[in-house]
Amino acid sequence: MTEPPPQVPDVDDAVADARTREVPPDPPIVQARPGRTRSHPRVPEAEPAMPTRIRHFTVLRQIGQGGMGVVLSAFDDELDRKVAIKLMRPAGGDSLGRARLQREAQAMAKLAHPNIARVYEVGEFEGRVYIVMEYIQGETLRAWLRRGPHPWRDVVALLQQAGQGLAAAHAAGLVHRDFKPDNVMVAEDGFVRVLDFGLARAVDAGDAPSGADPRLFAPVTHSTGSLSEQLTEAGTLVGTPPYMSPEQFALQPIGVESDQFSFCVVLYEGLYGARPFKARTADDLLAQIAALQRSEPPRGARVPPRLRRILLRGLSAQPQDRWPSMAALLAELAREPGKRARQWFAGVGIAALAAGLGYGLTPRAAAPLDLCKDAATRFAGIWDDARKTELRQALRATGAAGADDVARRVEARLDAYVAAWIAMHTEACEATHVRGEQSPQLLDRRMECLSLRRTEVDVLVQGLHAADAAMLDRAVQATMNLGRLDRCADAEALLATLPPPDDPAQAARVADVRAKLARVRVRGNLGQFEASRSLADEILQEAIALGYRPLHAEVLARHAQLLEYAGDAAGAEKAMLDAYFMAGAVKHDEVQADAALALTFIYGVELARYDDAMLWDRHAAMLLERIGARPLLQITRHTGLGGVLERWGKYPEAREHLERALALAEADEGPESLNLATVAHNLGGVYLAQGDLAAAEQIYQRSLDIYVELLGPENLAVADTLNNLAMTAQQRGDLPGARDRLLRALVIYERSIGVEHPRLSIPLCNLGSVAAARRDFAAAHEHYERALAVTEKALGADDFEVAEPLGGLAELAALERRWDDAEALAGRALALHARVQGPAQPGQIQPLCALGEVALARREYADARAHFQRALEIAEATYGPQDIAAATALGGLARAAVGERKPEQALPLLARAIAIRAQPRGLPHELAALYFVEAQARQQSRDPTAADAARRALAQYIAAGERFAAERAEVESWLAAQR
Repeated sequence: MTEPPPQVPDVDDAVADARTREVPPDPPIVQARPGRTRSHPRVPEAEPAMPTRIRHFTVLRQIGQGGMGVVLSAFDDELDRKVAIKLMRPAGGDSLGRARLQREAQAMAKLAHPNIARVYEVGEFEGRVYIVMEYIQGETLRAWLRRGPHPWRDVVALLQQAGQGLAAAHAAGLVHRDFKPDNVMVAEDGFVRVLDFGLARAVDAGDAPSGADPRLFAPVTHSTGSLSEQLTEAGTLVGTPPYMSPEQFALQPIGVESDQFSFCVVLYEGLYGARPFKARTADDLLAQIAALQRSEPPRGARVPPRLRRILLRGLSAQPQDRWPSMAALLAELAREPGKRARQWFAGVGIAALAAGLGYGLTPRAAAPLDLCKDAATRFAGIWDDARKTELRQALRATGAAGADDVARRVEARLDAYVAAWIAMHTEACEATHVRGEQSPQLLDRRMECLSLRRTEVDVLVQGLHAADAAMLDRAVQATMNLGRLDRCADAEALLATLPPPDDPAQAARVADVRAKLARVRVRGNLGQFEASRSLADEILQEAIALGYRPLHAEVLARHAQLLEYAGDAAGAEKAMLDAYFMAGAVKHDEVQADAALALTFIYGVELARYDDAMLWDRHAAMLLERIGARPLLQITRHTGLGGVLERWGKYPEAREHLERALALAEADEGPESLNLATVAHNLGGVYLAQGDLAAAEQIYQRSLDIYVELLGPENLAVADTLNNLAMTAQQRGDLPGARDRLLRALVIYERSIGVEHPRLSIPLCNLGSVAAARRDFAAAHEHYERALAVTEKALGADDFEVAEPLGGLAELAALERRWDDAEALAGRALALHARVQGPAQPGQIQPLCALGEVALARREYADARAHFQRALEIAEATYGPQDIAAATALGGLARAAVGERKPEQALPLLARAIAIRAQPRGLPHELAALYFVEAQARQQSRDPTAADAARRALAQYIAAGERFAAERAEVESWLAAQR
């Protein structure tokens, strides 16, 4: 039997919730000057069908539209990330729209600033230009304003960030020309991003107003088709009227002062709740500007007079009368009389604003040089020189083979992990307190994440101090399964998680329970399942008492996982269902997705309820698409689904999902990661079941090489893979090679977990099978009897695991024609299988075939048919119709038909069995036995080719060697009698 593949480590890191809120925008206008005509107006074309894919992007849905095209949410299949795609409508002969969209891509791509949306790619799809941009979680500034009124400080803080984006564009030589609330996104991470540079154009040095900073108007060189090209005729009106400057209305040259005017219109609207102007012509606008300059502030407005004076200057009719630059305007907004300038606009978190915390609205003193330099001290007593020495001594004290190697690997990996933790902690601190580019809300989330990772290191080191030989085998892998640190730098994912309770005392208790959950996870990785279950039961009661349902769902999911590890599939099913629905009720998407993935595995692997498993995979796929899941979750999904489909016998589908998981793992973690080795191991089982022995051997060898490199040559994962490589060798007829690999695996098992551990039953039973195939019955007896002894001693005589060596002994007894022993052993094995797994599980094939052999020997053909038919049904349902297990059952059915002198029934069965055994992987003596039965069936039907079939059997027995001399003599005697 093959060793069950190790599973991909459980995923309990939170995942991002990709929710967005869209508000219909004000459409920009491109209006022809008076007197221009257009003959033969075009008949409006039907809206093109929404594409489902654009190159390597899978389109999810439409999230917005405008005059020139639509905006789609999509998933980048190559980089596994969610993106936004602006797709222009088909332009026909109109190259203007295409050029504008390309201009937007050029404009945004050259701007690298936190307050400007990033562009990843620009291209053309079916004649339509598209731009791929970052997918921003949040809402437009217009939507945010509509949820007001907001305190004036909050409004200024947000617009300051947008102004920084405009200032960066101006410094790069670009003018936006359509700044408005719909072109500003307020992201959930607290940052503002400016969008839609489709009307941007480069600023020439000659465009600079008098008195402006000449550095902002340095000449910009562009290639053909660049931003320097004129995309509108002289005198063409471009922009959105409520936010346009007088020079835009008057069809005059446009510079950076125009963006400043639009910015002040937006800021005025946010502060006073209404736009300052409602003009449709240049004259109207000039008149309204003059009136505004003379008017009093709106009644009830609680805006400092100083801000109104700043705005009125920015709203001057003449460009030269406005602020010298956006930078100057922003500096004035930040200044307060009598106090030094404040840099409170960068990195303001939305949550802080809404709560009135006013982050950055108080003076920020220069950060002390050592403010963020104390991260290393947080590992004092957890991972320092003293703890390293103690851990080395503890691991060596186990006396297990390879203890020194394990200690070296553990220390090196923990050193690297802690160093990365310190660097990330320092960077997170400086991002808020030194550089001012990160909100305190995000800093809190990052520090909470890092604190949990630090707890995991502490628990891991404490656990390893009490290591035994079994734990030593898990030590290196446990260090590699510590929570991923990159999760603590994923702002999108961190800010999408549910916030803690508002009550500080309850929030502290929630944090404490989550730290205990981290302890449960690490103890489970070390194999301390009893301690893990005990702690999980305790924190489940704490979570219920707290009444914070998101945490309750998290604890339920972990509790269910531990029940699954303990073999309580029914309990795991119930607890995981409770976790799924509770998480769904409180919109805890990451836990709900994890629960759906776990339920797919429970139903498909633990309970063999394949239809239910496929339904839960649909739930999981839906949730992963909705939250824009990271690669690790996708790897987990495809690996688990591949395992379910393999057990269901749907090998092509299983292979497809596992190969997808392998590609994702390689792209995400590189060609030599632990996850990749695990997926490769699982994929090898599918290749083996399909009979693709070359592919199976190659992928198992790749998995073995990675395990040896990462975990060391004495790790049990190495032994497991050697075991499966041996089964591959056996199926292709390399019995010596199979035996050598199994003996190597057995040595690793014995050194790692002792000579009496029940896990030794797997290589021992496989050694028995190989010895039986070699007709070395004495060795086969020795291996099977030892497997039975260690299993019964460790687990009891009635444990399900005892069935495997019992089945091997039954098969061996049948080969030796000890029919009573074969019947007793097979009957006992079958009863254990039926009691634990139900009436139709793959482990029952071997004892059923042994019982069939007994019935054939006793000429009880009806019983023989019943046993072999049941074995055939299980084999086909589990492994498919081309598996060697099916060939064994088919051969038994054919022999029963020959015994009953029904050759017309026997020959079709033999044809199927021979087709399976005749593959290159077939063993000669197995094929010879089928040819001999065929000869007898043909002789019964008076077929003159019967002797030919017997001669084929003789040739195969000769190829099988002297071990089959007796069988060869029987065929020779039969041929002589026929002559």
